Amino acid sequence: MESFHLQNAQNKLEKKQFHYAWGDLAYLLCQIPNHHAALKYMTQIAPLVQKTAELSKFFVKAIKLHPNDEVVLALYGSFLLNNGQQDQGQKLIDKALAMNPNIDQEFLPAAISAAKNNVTTQQ
Repeated sequence: MESFHLQNAQNKLEKKQFHYAWGDLAYLLCQIPNHHAALKYMTQIAPLVQKTAELSKFFVKAIKLHPNDEVVLALYGSFLLNNGQQDQGQKLIDKALAMNPNIDQEFLPAAISAAKNNVTTQQ
């Protein structure tokens, strides 16, 4: 189920069928709320399909069920930063980096990498 919906979403993203990709990713997140790859893809396409509020609900659910998942915190923080919620976004990124300063770079956008370098420089 996981690989099927993730692969379908990736194929639809390549074809720029963002609404269809959203459907597969949303289904996957209903089953596995903290699925890192699905959340990462969703942050990229949410603005394109005008579903940023809906994506926030997926993140809130993932954090409620998995409050110590630093990748989810970092992805949500970056999403918030990119959508004008700098204070809340930065707090989540800082929390994620405090939990694990070596978060897998695959899941971290440039904003988080810059914040990570800033934290490392200050130490």
